[in-house]
Amino acid sequence: RVMVAGPPASLKSFVVLDMCCSIASGAGGWAGLSITNRGGAILYIAAEGGYGLQKRTIGWLQAARLDPQALKSLVIWPEAVNLALAGSDDRIAKVIDHVVEITGRPLALLVVDTARRASGDADENSTQVARALDRAQAAATATNPDATLVVVHHPSAAGKSLRGHSSLEGDADTIILVERDREYPGWNENVTWRVTKQKDGPDNDRTFGALFGERVLGRDSDGDPITSLVPRWSTSRKRTAMAGASTS
Repeated sequence: RVMVAGPPASLKSFVVLDMCCSIASGAGGWAGLSITNRGGAILYIAAEGGYGLQKRTIGWLQAARLDPQALKSLVIWPEAVNLALAGSDDRIAKVIDHVVEITGRPLALLVVDTARRASGDADENSTQVARALDRAQAAATATNPDATLVVVHHPSAAGKSLRGHSSLEGDADTIILVERDREYPGWNENVTWRVTKQKDGPDNDRTFGALFGERVLGRDSDGDPITSLVPRWSTSRKRTAMAGASTS
């Protein structure tokens, strides 16, 4: 289980979507890391609404100069699934089965964005949210034992851990904290993220960065521009590479 956390407006969902698009398209790498794409399907549950994600996906494809077919294994589900309710296991399983059927591929990645919106009225300060996420993970691995659950969440007030019960951190194999980076002026949005927990691996080993810029996707009926942020570049050596990118 991977937990990706960041405060509101930290662009954490942009970071996760960039990762999903990179994996689905077989781009060969993400944030300076190699990707082993085994052809699995990716289900992105957009519990906070799917319109924005659809627009971001179009922007990503345009920036990458790829045909929409490049992301045929990525399915964005624009509805919340309350994982805290009894019977939610069956509903999420049916959604997964549908995705497997329409893509013709086994599920490789299940994204829940966000934990709060996908767990209804569950108490974050108890084990209820963690147990709700257990249901999602069980449904994913029931179809493919190697499937991974990625959860978008919020950090604690101090920003150094996950918000809510300690079981959220305890159950995670990987925790990634995302934050806005104001260190590099001249770019629309600068974002960094770091691994604070890695089961069977080093913590705080690498800091990753991305430069997000606004892209015009088209025009609406009034002639106003339709825009979205897209990642211009990312790396695992933030300082050296960002400085180079800003002068190129």
